[in-house]
Amino acid sequence: MQTQNGRQDVKLQKVMKYEGNKIAFELTEKDVMINVTQFAKAFPDKNLSTIINSSEIQDYVKKLAEIKNFSSADLLTVRKGGNNRTKQGTWANSKVALRIAQKLSTEFAIHVDMFLEELITKGKVEIRKPNQLSETASYKEGQMFPQKMGDSMVLGVYKNGELWYQMNRLMRYLAFSESAVGQYKNKIGKENLLKYKTNPGAKSLQYYVNKRGLDEILVLSSHPLNGEFVENVYRDLFRVTIDGKETINTQYPYKFTFEQMNSLFYEVSKIQRVKLQKDIYSLLRRGRVL
Repeated sequence: MQTQNGRQDVKLQKVMKYEGNKIAFELTEKDVMINVTQFAKAFPDKNLSTIINSSEIQDYVKKLAEIKNFSSADLLTVRKGGNNRTKQGTWANSKVALRIAQKLSTEFAIHVDMFLEELITKGKVEIRKPNQLSETASYKEGQMFPQKMGDSMVLGVYKNGELWYQMNRLMRYLAFSESAVGQYKNKIGKENLLKYKTNPGAKSLQYYVNKRGLDEILVLSSHPLNGEFVENVYRDLFRVTIDGKETINTQYPYKFTFEQMNSLFYEVSKIQRVKLQKDIYSLLRRGRVL
């Protein structure tokens, strides 16, 4: 039930800082509301109003309201008046806010995601020591890392604000033929392909694909697919279900967190002895399920 000024009963208020800008979060009885107007300050070249009013965001709000039996104002509302500027502006439900954040920057969305996760699960946001790994540590531009993919592995890279994975390895895991990369790379759009190094020190290049590219491959495919393997790819590589829902709170498949495993695999990838690399990877894979 919203109050007359459009706010739900607030249990907790927190402020996230991103590149010197403050973004207000409110934990309510129903969910977390986020001041998305404050997103815009970090992205002066992006039109936040256009993003919020896009058919994609508006359709999502409408459908989520139907499924959750909420009003649209519970999910996206404008607050006016008052002297406290942190409480003025457009406020969005956390699910809606994350989609808006993703439109602005993948790296920014990860920061919102990690702040939100701690706020929901712990009721507070802890500041960790610099040498302590965060469960949702953000990637660095150009960082390459071996990544779990079901019972297999794939090389990933964080580039241009997105996660990309080896196209040939990913498609082989889904049981496509050896020639599949050549067949699909011209069909899924240049914006969904990245030609990048085969490992951190290599000069040779290969194709990497982002999530949109994976979506296109699956839509275009006439190839019979193993549903479990497809779910593994979406969950392990992009942390979503097939229908795009976040899997933030699912159990980690290793005794380590997602980002700690990435850090371990990345360090192992620096080892020059291939057999030793494989032996270590094998041991790490056995460290799964809590």
